Amino acid sequence: MERPKGSERYMRSIIVALLSVFAVSVPIARAQTTEDHVRKVVRQALDGLASRDTVMLRNVFAPSAQLVLVSYDGDSTILRSIPTRSIAASLNAPGPRRREELRNERISVASDLATLTADYLFYFDDALHHCGTAMYDLVRVKNEWRIVQIRETDHRVGCTP
Repeated sequence: MERPKGSERYMRSIIVALLSVFAVSVPIARAQTTEDHVRKVVRQALDGLASRDTVMLRNVFAPSAQLVLVSYDGDSTILRSIPTRSIAASLNAPGPRRREELRNERISVASDLATLTADYLFYFDDALHHCGTAMYDLVRVKNEWRIVQIRETDHRVGCTP
């Protein structure tokens, strides 16, 4: 049986087109997957805080992770650095429920480094306590993302749910 002229050329052009589409889509899918992983780790940290789950927090934070908190008192800026292990330990004591809501999330990734930046609202029980901007810095080690630092501004006025 004889093939029609040009059919091999047509098949090659289809294969090249399919391979081109696949080659372009793979990096895009990988970037989405990386952002999803980063978002998932931050979400686990917030869920662990809300549920007082210290095991969950240990799983998402690097051992030396810190919260760097910038707060304001009149014209003064106050800078505090708090080990996240201290925050986790405080969850064992009775106290109000803590919940942080993120809005306007933005993620940047550079190789094994990532930052999720978001506006946030922080609640004690169901009362809005403060708000600001949060930056979660993560590092990927052995294909696992861990939070190494959280940087937050802490505003007590001008917060709207």
